[in-house]
Amino acid sequence: MGSKLNIGDAIKSHDALKEYVKEYGQSSYRKVLVYKNGVIFHHLNNVRIIAVDSSSGSELNNIDIFWEDSGLPNYKMNGLFVRYSSWYCKIEFEKNLLTIYSDNSIKIIIS
Repeated sequence: MGSKLNIGDAIKSHDALKEYVKEYGQSSYRKVLVYKNGVIFHHLNNVRIIAVDSSSGSELNNIDIFWEDSGLPNYKMNGLFVRYSSWYCKIEFEKNLLTIYSDNSIKIIIS
């Protein structure tokens, strides 16, 4: 992961993750689209998604995506991670879509 977001963007990302959890729960199976440089390079169904507590255990600040369980064992070679943090990644929740902006021009949309 890259550098930490500024506090304002981190709070917005954290709030988006909280809204997602209100809508879908802390653990669910969702459809995931992965874009790299604006082009879809993975379209996966039934991907396990879990919102995870921070190290202090007080808030849900991270989202884990289990790529291997959905048939993408080489996710690291594609620039993907298991854990995305609202402290480091811009996260938005609009129209029931969670969008994560990661490193290397990667955008992940969870629906």
